[in-house]
This record gives sequence, structure tokens and C-alpha cells, in this order.
Amino acid sequence: LDGWNQILFRHSSLHADSTIFNSRDVDGSFAQEDASVVFLDSENAAAHNWLESKGWTMGEPIICLLVRDSKFLSSHPMTGNGKEWAFKNWSYHDYRDSEIETYIEAVRWLVDQGVWVIRMGKIAEREINFQHPKFVDYAFIEDQNDLMDIWLFANASATISTGTGPDIIANIYNRPVLYLNYIPLGLLHSWSNSTTAPKKLIDQSSSECASLEICIRSSFGRTSEYYEHGLVVADLSSEEIRLEVKEFWHRLHGKNAHDPADELLQMHFWKALEIWPEYRKFHGWRHPNCKVSSSWLRQTI
Repeated sequence: LDGWNQILFRHSSLHADSTIFNSRDVDGSFAQEDASVVFLDSENAAAHNWLESKGWTMGEPIICLLVRDSKFLSSHPMTGNGKEWAFKNWSYHDYRDSEIETYIEAVRWLVDQGVWVIRMGKIAEREINFQHPKFVDYAFIEDQNDLMDIWLFANASATISTGTGPDIIANIYNRPVLYLNYIPLGLLHSWSNSTTAPKKLIDQSSSECASLEICIRSSFGRTSEYYEHGLVVADLSSEEIRLEVKEFWHRLHGKNAHDPADELLQMHFWKALEIWPEYRKFHGWRHPNCKVSSSWLRQTI
């Protein structure tokens, strides 16, 4: 598509080389302009009917949960079709994966607040071992459909993601996103209404958490690179994930929205990020609601 766009509109503002900024919205177009596609009335009605068939009532809040694992890329017909070589070929960025079981306590907390949680995904490694009337493991149900793949991210109250493909829909529709276990930290979505709680980087020699500067500088694209630089990648625990989700949900509803201590931590983080030599390559306009987890910063700074 981009190739045809260049041929037809070579000297037009309709073309911008997405590789310059790694397909990132450095100009803040999604937040400052309406880039969303309006759903048809019939599509909205179909989506509401689908949700109501699960027991949802109009007006009840919904959160999409998207947890990355290695199943999709290795199993999809276009990227491996389940062959043994595919799992090996795609394993170079397994550092981005998370264990779905560590999200159960957070899901439990959300449904106890009356929030619907829909675990998203077309193909996933395993079902989440949790059942509740307000929880749908969409990745393992028979009535998935293309409309709901898009509509849910576009219309949910918020999305919780580990940072993988479909969550860009929430960005386009200006929905709040909590990025959990997201690394590299230096590549956080600074142009979106988001909170990022990264995985922990542990120094192999001291067994202590790496400094903020090292976490920012260690923007590697391969699992092996972290180990080559003496770092162990550690997921957030179930309790840490629950607390991050709780803090995120409360902030969406105006609780602790202007904590002076938190604001100082955020200022410290952005100053550290801005002096990173790669900053201008990945960041431009910054969303006023973009922040890094306060609890993570307190442990790191």
C-alpha cells in the first residue's frame, strides 16, 4: 500500500516515510486530530447485541486486556503456521511476552468493581484460569468476529496491554491505555493517553534493579541483547500488576490525579528520557496524560 501511495502521491503531503520514526505518532496526530473511523449505526447495534448476549448491560464499563505471548506469530498461516522453525525464528523477542496467569488478580479486582474485562486476541497460548459473569476470554470463544476485534478496542473504557499490535486502535480512538510489562522503556508511547509500568531489569552481577538511566538506555530489540549487557528481564508480579491496575483505574476516575510527589517523579523521568541520545528518533509531541508508573519510579529512582 505504501509503495502505491508513493507512486501516486510522490510529491504530496499524503506520503510520509513511516520508517523515519518507526511508525510512531511523533506529531500527536491521533490525539490532536480526529483520525478515527465512525462506526455505522448497524455496526454499533451488532456490537451491542454481541455484548448483551454475554450478559452486558448498556453503560457498564469495559476494559480490553491484551497480553502478548508467542502463539500468534508462530501459529498464524502467514508467519509460521505452527511449524517448529517458526517458534524458533520468532523467539528473538520473547522478552515482550507475559504469563497470563499473573493478570488474574487484577482481573478479579476489576470485575469486583463492576467492570467487564474482555481478554482480547485471535490466537493465544492458553486460556486464563478465571471465570466470572463479567469476564470474557475472547481469544477462546467461537463467536469472534472482525467487527468486535476493532469495535471493542475503539469503544472500551480503557485498554490494558503489554504493547502489541491491536492496542494501536485504542490510541487512534483516544482511549486510555495501561501498558504493563512493556519494554523497552525508551520506546514508551509518549504520544498517547497512557501509563507505562515496564518489566524490571535486574543487574546480573549485583541482583539489584537497574537504574532509571540504564532502563532507558537498554532499548534492545532482542532477548539476547539484554543478557549480553548483563541484564535479566523480570516480569511484574501478580500483586504489582493488581496494584498498577487499581492505581490506573482510580486515576481515570479522578482519584490522586494531582499528587505533588508523583508530579516530581514524572518530571525526573522526562528529564532523564530527554537527554537520551535516541530521544528525538522516537519522541516528539508528548501527550499531557502520558506517564510512567509512580510505584515503579519510586522503586527505581
